[in-house]
Amino acid sequence: MCDLVNLIMRAKNKNTNALAELLIRFEPLIINYSSKLYNMEFEDAKQELTILLIQCIHSIKRCDNDNECLAYIKVYIYHGFCKIYQENKRKYIEEVLFDEELANDLLNNDINDCTTKIDLEISLKNYSERIRKIIYLVYFGYSDKEIAMMLSLSRQYINRIKKEVIKNIQETQKE
Repeated sequence: MCDLVNLIMRAKNKNTNALAELLIRFEPLIINYSSKLYNMEFEDAKQELTILLIQCIHSIKRCDNDNECLAYIKVYIYHGFCKIYQENKRKYIEEVLFDEELANDLLNNDINDCTTKIDLEISLKNYSERIRKIIYLVYFGYSDKEIAMMLSLSRQYINRIKKEVIKNIQETQKE
C-alpha cells in the first residue's frame, strides 16, 4: 500500500500523528489558497481550509493509490475554497459597493473559474476603492456609460481609468 494511502487510513482511525503529518504535507496547498482569500484574514482562511482538509480526509471512502488520494484532496480543497470565496464575496461586494441591487446583480453573474477573479483582485489591491469599483464593473460586463451612470462619473473618466489600469497590469505581467 502507498504512503499517502497509509497516512489517510491511519488518520481516519484517529491516529493524531498521521493527521499531523497530512496537515504538514498539504500545508503548501492550504497556504496557497489562503493567500488568495485576501478579503479574509490569512490565519482565518488557513484555519477554514485546514478544517476543510480534515473533513476531506474523513470523507474519503476508498483510495487505491497515492495519485487517486492526491487528486481527490486537491479537488475537494479547490471546491471548498470556491465555496468560501463565494460566501465572502457577498460581504465584500456589499462593503465596497453599498448598493444592494448592484451587489445582487454581480453575485448572480456566473464565474466558471473564480481564480480569474482572484487574480484580478490581487492585481487591483493597490488601487483606490473607486478604481477597483470601476474595474469590477467592467469585469462583470457593464459598459462605460452604465458604469458612469451608476457611480455618477463621466464616461470619459471611466474609459481613461480602464485604459490606465489595463496598461499597468500588462506592464507588470511583462516583468
